[in-house]
Amino acid sequence: MTEAEWKIFRQVREAALERLCGRIMEQSQKAMQGPGTNHERYLRLFQAVHDGDKEVAWAFNDFRRSTADQILAVMARLRLVTDDELARFQPNTQEFVRAMVRG
Repeated sequence: MTEAEWKIFRQVREAALERLCGRIMEQSQKAMQGPGTNHERYLRLFQAVHDGDKEVAWAFNDFRRSTADQILAVMARLRLVTDDELARFQPNTQEFVRAMVRG
């Protein structure tokens, strides 16, 4: 990834992290508002946060320029990157990400 793309990646990464955290919070709210006992709602909440934490780790814990294209593909697979954001990258990076999402 070029230096210019690395700068774009850092911006896209920040936006994607916000989207994912928002998604996890929405899922957590739904889990707490559903039917059942307090314990059942707690278990659903715990599972939502646990699953969300796995996604955060998968997409955001390996923040290095050498793995940025792979992490961008993970973020795209999780539907955290918009088409407009992906279009900011070089064509070869876009192709790589799309191939990884399909594959």
